[in-house]
Amino acid sequence: MVGENGNSKISYTTSPGDTLLKIAKLFGTTTDAIQKANNLPDSDVLYVGQKLFIAYDKSIIHNIKKDISVKQFAHNYQLNIKDLLTLNYLESEDSLLKNGQQVFVPLNKTEAEEKGLIEKKKFVMLNIVSQKEEPSLFEKQ
Repeated sequence: MVGENGNSKISYTTSPGDTLLKIAKLFGTTTDAIQKANNLPDSDVLYVGQKLFIAYDKSIIHNIKKDISVKQFAHNYQLNIKDLLTLNYLESEDSLLKNGQQVFVPLNKTEAEEKGLIEKKKFVMLNIVSQKEEPSLFEKQ
């Protein structure tokens, strides 16, 4: 798994009713990408409990800074509670996310910055002026 710079890869365990298309939409990727990453044949046959590796760009891993319920966390950042529960193997919206816990959030870095989940990096522009010697009116010979 990779942090807040995208291009993450996680392991996902299939549940009843999962399809490649449903999983691809959940992670913001394609069925082809999942098939290639897992050497799957060109079919949509999955087994309950099957472990799949998912590579995707639309994601961040967020470190919880203060204990908070899943419900409140989702509300604070306008996240889909069901997706948050599924992606983090949590059972209830009342589950407590603890300080220091890492949570998968289905947003890319720009979306996370816009929602205030991660701080936008500030760039400082420096204007460096070099002092060149003024040409002399008199040349030494």
